Amino acid sequence: MFEWGEPIHINGERPEWLKDTEACSFSFVGSIDHWHGDDATSTANVWRYFGSTQRVRLPADHPYYKVQAYNAQYGTNFAYWGGGEHAPDDWDKGAVLVRVGKVINKPASWTHPWIGTGDQSPADVIGYTRRPAVAEHMTEREAREHGADDVVVAAMRAAGILRDETLAERFKNARPDWRLLDRSELIDYVFVWATNQCLRLGRTWRAR
Repeated sequence: MFEWGEPIHINGERPEWLKDTEACSFSFVGSIDHWHGDDATSTANVWRYFGSTQRVRLPADHPYYKVQAYNAQYGTNFAYWGGGEHAPDDWDKGAVLVRVGKVINKPASWTHPWIGTGDQSPADVIGYTRRPAVAEHMTEREAREHGADDVVVAAMRAAGILRDETLAERFKNARPDWRLLDRSELIDYVFVWATNQCLRLGRTWRAR
């Protein structure tokens, strides 16, 4: 009998790393307890027939499971890599996990499969660490607090990532020069200050 790995919950979204030629079985809404393709004759290219797929299983020796097992054993956070000509766009340039179960700093090949030489064979990458996503719509102050210099700030502004500080953020992050505030800004500042004081008093009262 063909041996399948543990079910992977995907909630209707096909993993981007799952290739059309890979053997897999499916269970979907309305038939959650039945596995289609359980005889290992189905491949992922039949996915279009199962738009409501909830779970998918891969062969038990699939490298996806090896990555999950490594993470569970060593407390790492490697994302599975299904192979490709180039490194993934979100790779953080750090160490990678290769098929033999070793972590190395210099990937030999991102394609699958790739048979190397020596004790690292086969040494194709199956796991990598994703680069932290850049927060959308952060303020210039927040960007600089995360280490962005003038060049990075300019690039972020050109990409539309930066946003202007809200009125509350402006008054929270800096004490304004009263002489430079016009009448409307002065009223706004007093309003924000009074609102913050009321919220602080409310939290103190509830804590009693």
